[in-house]
Amino acid sequence: MSESLKKKLLQIEQMAIQGLQKNDKLKKDLTRLFTENVHEVVYMKYFPKKYQRTGLLGNPKSVQIDNTSDGIAMYNTRADDGKYIPEVIETGEGYDFHSSNRSYGYERPRPFIAVTRNEINAKQIHIIAVKDYLESLGLQVFKQNYRMAGSTRKFRK
Repeated sequence: MSESLKKKLLQIEQMAIQGLQKNDKLKKDLTRLFTENVHEVVYMKYFPKKYQRTGLLGNPKSVQIDNTSDGIAMYNTRADDGKYIPEVIETGEGYDFHSSNRSYGYERPRPFIAVTRNEINAKQIHIIAVKDYLESLGLQVFKQNYRMAGSTRKFRK
């Protein structure tokens, strides 16, 4: 590959990253999707008997989207006494309350992060945002199927 082609590809990659980082509509849409999945996957799975819900996990203010060197990172900031609540809910491990059997809903994994990631991939929300941004700059883009990187077992604290 020639040096000039490598330079052009790097420029396009940087423009694609900017397309994610500068896109306020994308960030609002991702926040909405994330909070909707908290309500559906977490809150609607059971109704607490041993504590009262704060609703903070599903609050849009608990969703943070940061710029990274390769695009953006989205995570939920909800913590309680140093415990990172999204990880506990996602995995079902680390609860303070325990019942005699795992039939009580809160002790089961409720993978709202994985559901959100899968929905982003299925709808290709991030790809469409980059494509639209690059086209707004006058580039012709042919969309292909891509998957969002990451694992449901890695959490940002």
